[in-house]
Amino acid sequence: MLKSNTLRPGKGINSDTRVYHMRMIKSMGVGESIVFYYPRMIAVHNMNEKVGVMDPKSGRVFLPSLVRDSYARLNPTGAYLLENGHKMYFWLGHEIPAQFLLDVFGVQTLDEVNPNQRHLPELDTMTSSQLRMIRTYMQAQRGRYLDLVIIRQGKDQPEHEMSNLLVEDKNNEAMSYVDYLPTIHRMIQTEVTTRPHEVHTSIWSR
Repeated sequence: MLKSNTLRPGKGINSDTRVYHMRMIKSMGVGESIVFYYPRMIAVHNMNEKVGVMDPKSGRVFLPSLVRDSYARLNPTGAYLLENGHKMYFWLGHEIPAQFLLDVFGVQTLDEVNPNQRHLPELDTMTSSQLRMIRTYMQAQRGRYLDLVIIRQGKDQPEHEMSNLLVEDKNNEAMSYVDYLPTIHRMIQTEVTTRPHEVHTSIWSR
């Protein structure tokens, strides 16, 4: 939450942007706010035949396992979808195999991928069908249209925008998740040491 445009420090965000995000957050339900603060990211470069297929009984689509929101989790040979309830980012590593590009975009090199396209091509391949089904299913779970933003690693400007959503990293003038945990731990230890009776009572009262 501290890394969102409502609370993050610094002069890089003007008051209009803060007010817009404050009003937007007030209108969100719990489910929408969860994915807004901690975007959903999945790897789509190594999917088995069960992924992206709808169960006729439940209407659910099997998705790949979630990936933690950190740049360290992005493999340069892979491809990832990240969505925060407002946009969907399709990140392509700079070493992505040519076969994946051929199956999804109909091209063989990363330079041939058009980053301005807002829809995935309808190709007669399993990977293309799986990705389009996943995108449709994710879209159906959101109340607003998810703009598709294609990002080629090290080539496209929106990569910086996406990196700000990787909340486990050190960004937006705030510490990383790894640094944040011991900081919270030290704060708790300080409270326990300086006010043991009050903290003990407070914990048990919850």
